Amino acid sequence: MKKNLVSKLIPGKGQGSLARKRNLIPRCLVLLVGSAIVVGACTNPGDTGGATASAGTPTGYVANFGSGTVTPIDTANNTALASIAVGRGPFAVAITPDGKYAYVTDKLDGTVSVIDTSTNTNTGTTIKVGNLPFGIAMCPNGNAYVANFGSGTVSVIDTSTNKVVSTINSGLFPLGVACSPDGKTVYIANFGGNLVGPFPTLPFVQGSIIPINTSTNTAGTPIKVGLGPYAVCFSPDSSTAYVPNAGSSNVSVINVATGKINETIGVGLVPIGCGMSPDGSLLLVANAFSNSVSFINTTSNNVEATVSVGANPEGIAFTPDGKTAYVDNFDIPNLTGSNVSVINIAKQKVVSTIAAMVDPENIAMDANP
Repeated sequence: MKKNLVSKLIPGKGQGSLARKRNLIPRCLVLLVGSAIVVGACTNPGDTGGATASAGTPTGYVANFGSGTVTPIDTANNTALASIAVGRGPFAVAITPDGKYAYVTDKLDGTVSVIDTSTNTNTGTTIKVGNLPFGIAMCPNGNAYVANFGSGTVSVIDTSTNKVVSTINSGLFPLGVACSPDGKTVYIANFGGNLVGPFPTLPFVQGSIIPINTSTNTAGTPIKVGLGPYAVCFSPDSSTAYVPNAGSSNVSVINVATGKINETIGVGLVPIGCGMSPDGSLLLVANAFSNSVSFINTTSNNVEATVSVGANPEGIAFTPDGKTAYVDNFDIPNLTGSNVSVINIAKQKVVSTIAAMVDPENIAMDANP
């Protein structure tokens, strides 16, 4: 099953090509020619968006890799609104600090699309970044950091101009990215370590975290973590970072000031996503091959509960009040169960399931309705 995840990450790797293994992209042709990806046109008829959530309600934005769309979620009644067409293979979403725009990585296009959250429509702005952009994170100053998996770089976008203002070398296969709440540091999760070379031949290899100083946009000394680090979550005070390691089935706990690993927390199989509660007391970790979410008490760093969700959970987002978390489930390889699980935090249980998704990869919450 781990090879399935490698096929999810690297076109042409694992047991089959991206198109053959996952059958993810309707009306879209994906071929591997040598080391290049050749992508035919993906069409999204009718996916124009335009529906908005209930007044004063936070909206979740789900990137649907399989349909080239982003689906807004009305958290007042847990319903999916009209999907918004973006580029091919959307993977992750980040919201600007003022909540006015959502930035979406279009993995198969090497671009970032911009959504107007007041109308839930695509602005038409397309920002060219590196090859195979995966994660995206927004800093308090409005700069967005994009992890370009295929280029081994990070693109820095000034969202006031929608221009790339810096490109940072980050090592082999940068995937997850997060900006510390104080805006001083960006952590890049290098899925394949900090080496420069060919694709890894094993499903999971030694990975690293690359710290970036946001005042200079320079990369610091790599921090070695577990196998296949996939995502990053910071504590609200920016002192601690949590890194789910897909191949090690654990979470590395990093002291940001020292760059040292304080602790390692065992979780479920193949953890690939995380979400931090607004008050910092609770970390949720999505275990893709356990179909579960681990509840970690950040004071003790103990797993206090494990909640079953849908098939192959990945992205996690809390509502601003911390009472509810939304978990997208991408359900490889057939996508028949692609949906979003809604978790009541106090009850530690799924209280609703939202369908109408096509391979949902990640979710971001607009906390400024």
